[in-house]
Amino acid sequence: MTSRIYDTPDKTVTQNSDALQDAANMYERTLKTDSLGRPFRFESLVASTNDMARDWALVGGPHGALFFADEQAQGRGRRGRVWQTQPGVNLTFSLILRSEFLSVDIGLITLAAGFAMFKTLRTLFPTLNIQIKWPNDILIGPRKCSGILLESSIGADRSDKFAILGIGLNVNQITFSGDLERTATSLLLETGHRQDRIGLLVAFLDELETRILQISGDKSSFLKEYEGHLAGIRKMLEEDRYCVDILKQTHAVRRAVEKMEASILEGHLKTHVVDGIRAGNDEQILGELMELYDMAAKNNIGGR
Repeated sequence: MTSRIYDTPDKTVTQNSDALQDAANMYERTLKTDSLGRPFRFESLVASTNDMARDWALVGGPHGALFFADEQAQGRGRRGRVWQTQPGVNLTFSLILRSEFLSVDIGLITLAAGFAMFKTLRTLFPTLNIQIKWPNDILIGPRKCSGILLESSIGADRSDKFAILGIGLNVNQITFSGDLERTATSLLLETGHRQDRIGLLVAFLDELETRILQISGDKSSFLKEYEGHLAGIRKMLEEDRYCVDILKQTHAVRRAVEKMEASILEGHLKTHVVDGIRAGNDEQILGELMELYDMAAKNNIGGR
């Protein structure tokens, strides 16, 4: 149980070190967004920022609220992978996104978040070879430095729908363990200099808010820009065995949808994915494919 330095409707900071409070103060002074990242909670150590943000949302945490942890002990990525983070060196945070405040499909937010991280890092570090690996991993050269996980939830009131967007960015980490030693990197390792975590966080949130406004107004222009920065999306999809397995099941998916098998596909997927498949609309499929990807894994469509 942590004690609080202060706890107001706008901010919460746990008592751990002056550095954490200084970081929160700097964040509050420099944040420029209209809604994303407000209010916020900074804590020293949690198991998972996504879990903490979800708990906050269930008791009324508002749209745009941010939960930041200086260290995350049990962070997770897509497909059940572990997201390692060391104390005081990286960015690990989650945002509460409520559907009533978003005029776009919540699944498209994951693409916007990946693209916002890509644009933020490209702007701040123009000499680095920063790429998007479909759908939203960020690479520097061949190594991963950032990952994103979107988890949807429903509150006690079934109409209370929200999503938690969890984001990790390796900023000042020097060493990685296990397989990550070969596949992960950080901004410090790539630039040779320690980087300002709060400055990166503020810049990213500003870019993400811009991208959400873009997809709310003109989804097709966003998808065209996003796809233009992917390193050969067709090649990536073809080389991803799991994704190939899912794509091979399009006829089974279509039959399942036609039979209204809600345990396999729900909501807008019934319309958007299948209509996109039938029409051969790559932009439509691109915006929905990641949700299909994860949902298929949960329901054993296509296998791994």
